[in-house]
Amino acid sequence: MKYLLILAIIFSAFVFSACEASTAQFTGDSKKPLKTPQITTNRPKIIAFGDSLTAGFGLLEKESYPYLLQQKLDADGFQ
Repeated sequence: MKYLLILAIIFSAFVFSACEASTAQFTGDSKKPLKTPQITTNRPKIIAFGDSLTAGFGLLEKESYPYLLQQKLDADGFQ
């Protein structure tokens, strides 16, 4: 039981140290300056939250949800 506790503490230390190192890219701690995206159109953006089904993984491009949504919007005159 004592060895299991020691193993759990060591494992936790590795997990927490790995999480700490990877958060620099999300918290702005990196040395790269932030870039503001250029606005190229006045059209609104549609954001679809989801998973692999939303992204269309494993499908042909013309079968994916984003492609079909764009086709529907184009057909309805939202260009």
